[in-house]
Amino acid sequence: MTVSFRRMTDEEYEVFYRWSVRNQAEELAEELKMSIDRAMAEAEKEIGEMLPQGKDSENSQLMTVLADEENVGFIWFLYEETEGRRQCFLCELAIWEKYRRKGYGQSALQFMEEKAGEDGIRECVLFVRNDNQEAVKLYEKCGYHVLREHGYGRYMNKTL
Repeated sequence: MTVSFRRMTDEEYEVFYRWSVRNQAEELAEELKMSIDRAMAEAEKEIGEMLPQGKDSENSQLMTVLADEENVGFIWFLYEETEGRRQCFLCELAIWEKYRRKGYGQSALQFMEEKAGEDGIRECVLFVRNDNQEAVKLYEKCGYHVLREHGYGRYMNKTL
């Protein structure tokens, strides 16, 4: 299968946005012990601040992952400056359930790293929940290392 990437369409962005808000809200509700309604409102606020112009927000890359032109998931990463260093931060990577364990997640990470490198970025960072062992294994396989533990998850990084 040929794996490729393209900017999200408006329709794909709507699916991504709803998925991302729901995912973030579930994490907030669990971590902060708040109601799902309050967590949904908080997640919408946070994501809205990170993506003020939606899919066209500055410094963000919102890409659809395609396998032979079929939508198999998405990746969202952004460039930011932290402690005086420019870095690429992986905000979301989702491969739809029926397409998992076929290498698409690994291809998406490689795409992100190559794009970041082309743009002069030398480090990629991500946060992963400790209970998401499938993702932890993927990131370790792709060369990411624990940067620091944080509550219910860990920050991981990879020098490019």
